[in-house]
This record gives sequence, C-alpha cells and structure tokens, in this order.
Amino acid sequence: MDECLAAKIVIRVTDGFSLKAALERSFAEAESRQRDFGAIGIDASGAIGCGKTSDILLGAFHNGIQMGDTLEMSKGTLIFIA
Repeated sequence: MDECLAAKIVIRVTDGFSLKAALERSFAEAESRQRDFGAIGIDASGAIGCGKTSDILLGAFHNGIQMGDTLEMSKGTLIFIA
C-alpha cells in the first residue's frame, strides 16, 4: 500500500483542520500524485463531506435539512460539504 487517504484525513482533522480543509488538502495531494480516490466523512458537528479524484463516487446523504447524492457530481477532483 502506497498511502492511506482515510488516515491522512483523520490526522488532519485531529490536528485542528476543518473537515473541508482536510479533504481539500488530502485530495490536492492525491491529484498531484495521480491517485484515484474517493471518501465520504462526517465530523463531530455533523457536517458531511465527500471528495473524489475518480470519475464517480456513489453516495447519498440527509443532514436533517438537505438531502442529496453524489451521482450528479462533475468528473474530476471535487470536494463537497453539506
């Protein structure tokens, strides 16, 4: 295994990054290394985030206010926080 995306995101959030910042930094690194990753996470406040460098990420969410899915995300690297 070359690298572990989940561990990078968890360490960054534990070190004080917001979920969005941790996802942005982790996926920028992944894109620069030409990795094909996808992740969905939730932080202690209930914020839901996802990111991808792959063309497709399958997921759906409901945060009590908003409901959505990842099926209509555009291709390429993308970060989304709900």
